[in-house]
Amino acid sequence: ARILLAEDTEDSQFLITHFLKKAGANVEMAVNGLEAYSKAISGDHDIVLMDIQMPLMDGYLATRKLRSEGFVKPIIALTAHAMKEERQRSLGAGCDEHLTKPVDRVALLERVYSFVHSTAPPTL
Repeated sequence: ARILLAEDTEDSQFLITHFLKKAGANVEMAVNGLEAYSKAISGDHDIVLMDIQMPLMDGYLATRKLRSEGFVKPIIALTAHAMKEERQRSLGAGCDEHLTKPVDRVALLERVYSFVHSTAPPTL
């Protein structure tokens, strides 16, 4: 899978990229919301992992802009906020899924796999 990871913190970048690459994915990085928007709209990614709290443009706005311009690929919100209202806010902005940080490796890989392949994931 070709994955765009929009994440501004180095620790999260390292950990999430490690999980994804170990599973065989190609990962491109965006370090702020504006860069995420630009790379997503002009790139050929299978899925976008969108941090919600980023500089220059937050993940909500980046997602809304992408959707308003016809971007149809899956977008998974990544956030430290686990409250039900935050999940609804992510989905309302146009995200297809909402995962909390710290990221659970198995949950992340299962969700990415299911969106990219539209089937049940293999046993991890």
